[in-house]
Amino acid sequence: MATRDDTIPEQDWPSGRTTSPEVSLINGVKVVEFQIARTTPTTPLYWTSPLTIVRVDLEASFDGGVTWEYAAGLTAEGGPKFDMEGRPGAFTSIRVPYPGRNARLRAHVEVTNGPMRTLITVRSKDEPDARAGVR
Repeated sequence: MATRDDTIPEQDWPSGRTTSPEVSLINGVKVVEFQIARTTPTTPLYWTSPLTIVRVDLEASFDGGVTWEYAAGLTAEGGPKFDMEGRPGAFTSIRVPYPGRNARLRAHVEVTNGPMRTLITVRSKDEPDARAGVR
C-alpha cells in the first residue's frame, strides 16, 4: 500500500473563509484523508480554544482546475479532545473514498472565533479504507 502526505505548513488561520492550496492526486488513489492538527501535550498551541469552530468543504477537479465538484465536508469545535481511554486526539479528519483518477483537491476552510494555529495534512492512499468518514 502506498501513502503520500501533502502538508499545508503550520500557520495561523484567520476568522473567515480561506481556500487552501491545491493538491494534485495521481491515478490509483482510492482514499483521501484531510487532517487538521489539534491541541495535545506535544502541540499545545494548535487549535486551543473550544470556541473556535472550523468548517471544511473539500472539492475535486477532474479537468485541471477549470471546474470543481463538492466532495465532502466537516464541522468541528476546537480545544482538546480525548478518546474513550482519555488519550488526546492529535487531529480531526475526514476520509473520502476516491475514484482513482488524476485530479486536484482543494479545501475551503472557514474559521469562526479565530484565529487558530494548526497544520493541515492531505493523505492519499492507493487502497480502499473501510473507515472512511469523519473522526
